[in-house]
Amino acid sequence: QTSIMQCFCMTEEDGVLIVGACLHECLSITPYYPLPCHVSQIQNFTCPPSLKRGGPLCTKCIKGHAYPVYSYKQECFKCEHYKYNWLKYLAVAYLPLTIFYILVAMFSISFTSPLIIGLVMLFQLAASPTMLQFINWFSQGHNFGKFLVMYAAFASLLNLDFGRIYYTFCLNPTATPLELNTLDYGVVVFPVFLIFLTHFLVKLHKRGTKPIVWVWLAIVVILGPLRKQLKVNKSLIDVFASFLYLSSSRLLITSVNILMPVVVYYRKLDGELLVKNRVYSDPSLVYFGNQHVKFALLAIVMVLLFFVLPVILLFVYPFSCFQRVLNRTGLNSLALRTFIDVFQGHYKDGTNGTRDYRYFSAFPFLFPLVMHTTFILTECSIFLHYALFFALLYIAILLVLCPFKQF
Repeated sequence: QTSIMQCFCMTEEDGVLIVGACLHECLSITPYYPLPCHVSQIQNFTCPPSLKRGGPLCTKCIKGHAYPVYSYKQECFKCEHYKYNWLKYLAVAYLPLTIFYILVAMFSISFTSPLIIGLVMLFQLAASPTMLQFINWFSQGHNFGKFLVMYAAFASLLNLDFGRIYYTFCLNPTATPLELNTLDYGVVVFPVFLIFLTHFLVKLHKRGTKPIVWVWLAIVVILGPLRKQLKVNKSLIDVFASFLYLSSSRLLITSVNILMPVVVYYRKLDGELLVKNRVYSDPSLVYFGNQHVKFALLAIVMVLLFFVLPVILLFVYPFSCFQRVLNRTGLNSLALRTFIDVFQGHYKDGTNGTRDYRYFSAFPFLFPLVMHTTFILTECSIFLHYALFFALLYIAILLVLCPFKQF
């Protein structure tokens, strides 16, 4: 018998032996897998019946089954009655997000203070897809598994994943993994839409539009005393900053699923070996080929706009030379300064004999990037060790430098 290392699987198709990293095998804890002696048995071995998958690297659903949407599970499911599943998807994905947005906006709940940022980082690590898949697997054989699932569901709220760990349904039998992954960008874009909608409604209120005035009057009567007690006085920029930070982990996870390549080896019967770059979530597609390029470009634009740009701004804004450039170009607006201050207002700014640590506000955004990169570059079985190491390293840096004005 031969062995194959974790996260790799083999498929025999039309006389061609296909070898590459496969998605579902990374969920196992066993570091090595014994392979059958005969190549005809490889298909059944590498694609467990419970996953309802087949094809190269076990990425295709078997007949009558489809990929799940809004789910961390890797199994394919029967997709017979899917006519109204779009409504179900909108209800489970966006209705809770809308309610969460209303609560954050109404009561000015901030997720950018030091203590809350630490909590968000902890929960984002606990609610990463890798951890949630592990919890799903671990909970099946242990009595306290339900408590783990409940904890994961609560932690995933700060990933803006509302109950995703519980749902398994399909949208359409023909939907591809790339199409379903792209839908997750709604978590990033939808709060921005709600913010613009709120701004528009505020303008209508100022103009005295009666329906808006009546609705707001009812809200003030019901929630006014509580809002006064909580001293709610923050702007929509604070709300935007909070959702930008909370959605960063989901943004990176979705972009990695779309942009990550996989090297696939094709061994023909005559011994010829072909090496090709394919899409990790769907190895049947050529990397940056005609069917992949539109999704890849969208992922790049989303990462640049909602991740790279904010991180660069937060890192370089404290430097006086950068602020001079913004002043000369007229870009250093009140809105930009308010946005930056939401993140950097809690950090030491170099006054009263302290060092300027405002650039440190970019690091919480980088934490999920380090975690996802670590998962990609390391063996799955030791990912948790590296994740714990980087988390402890970050805590140690905070304790040594003390970049906050106060904890």
